[in-house]
Amino acid sequence: MQRRFYRSEEGIVLVTRDMLRKLGHKQER
Repeated sequence: MQRRFYRSEEGIVLVTRDMLRKLGHKQER
């Protein structure tokens, strides 16, 4: 699923959310 980011801010938010999700799933305390 590759979505094109219309705005830099939206792209950063989506990337950050994805990173946090992956980190959260890997590090569940």
